[in-house]
Amino acid sequence: MKIGLIILLILLPPRAHSIQFLSCSPEAWARLNSPSPRLDDLEAFLAEAAKNRSVVGKEEALVFNKQLQLLLGEKVKKFYLIQFLRALNPLLGKQAHLLSAENQELIENLLRSYSSKFKPEELLVVGKTLVAFPRHPRPETLAAWSTQLSASLPELRTASLVDVPWVFARLDYPPPVDLLDRIMARLQERLPSLNPDATSQLLWSMTLLSPERLPQLLSAIPPLATPSEKTSQRLQFVISYAQHVLKIPNLPKLSLTNRPQRFSQITDFQRQVEHRLASAGLQVKVEHLIPELQSPVDIYLPDQKIIVELDGPQHYHLLENGEQRLRLGEQRRDEILQGLGFQVVRIPNSQWASGADRVLELARAVSGSRD
Repeated sequence: MKIGLIILLILLPPRAHSIQFLSCSPEAWARLNSPSPRLDDLEAFLAEAAKNRSVVGKEEALVFNKQLQLLLGEKVKKFYLIQFLRALNPLLGKQAHLLSAENQELIENLLRSYSSKFKPEELLVVGKTLVAFPRHPRPETLAAWSTQLSASLPELRTASLVDVPWVFARLDYPPPVDLLDRIMARLQERLPSLNPDATSQLLWSMTLLSPERLPQLLSAIPPLATPSEKTSQRLQFVISYAQHVLKIPNLPKLSLTNRPQRFSQITDFQRQVEHRLASAGLQVKVEHLIPELQSPVDIYLPDQKIIVELDGPQHYHLLENGEQRLRLGEQRRDEILQGLGFQVVRIPNSQWASGADRVLELARAVSGSRD
């Protein structure tokens, strides 16, 4: 075995000798770094990284993207493209560096060219890929996918219907007219029998896309037996929105699992803003728990009831022109906090100094109005 490994390392291209195998075996790396790679070589690399739950190193990602660009430059057949996307999706959502902007553009071009040829279940794979992309997809890509998915909806398996509004919600993209009506008409009789995870996913998606549907949905769903922590968190979000934003009376009692109080490690960004506010004489709490959300906020000024959220890039969609747009889920979260009587200020991590000044001005204005 050792002799075989030594021979393999000798045969690798010189650049490969310096690679630290963070996410795959030397054998998988040799396939990835082949002078004539195939798409299934890249899939093998992705499969190992996903199986090992590894973080793909920067140099590995560079080689992966170089080889992928060569393959995408040719006309990849639809079947192989879908197979590749199935392997890519589990990693891409959490490792944005895995896909370059150039390769995302090439994949989008292929998706648009095949849009009318995808089967209904394949369109869901495409939708989940669009969600996982590091940059928000082009409008024309979203439009082509959305139109084709709407036309294919009658052929989509009932079990997959819950995923459709979830994809639109994650993309912050408005569904075609009547799409949600058609989905709900098919799901109506099955609502009481959906499993807890599917139920919470549907409710969360509708809270983002069409919150006016919540009263009817909540009344049609029976109490869920022993929901998981993730399911409980989604349900808590939905109930809080219904109660504090929509002001829906007589909400059904959904049994929720108490979520353990988990707080993120306090970042340097939080410390900088905390110090700036505390030096101005304000009482500051970091990682303050909001029971109605079962989650903490970054910074809280209790005397002024001001919540300060310090946003990294994951809170935004990165648009084609380089601008950032706050995700719809974050907007709904702000609405809940405002419904609870808090003022919410969001500071992107690239603007902490000017953002802290805005918080100071607001805090002084609130304090002055109460004097």
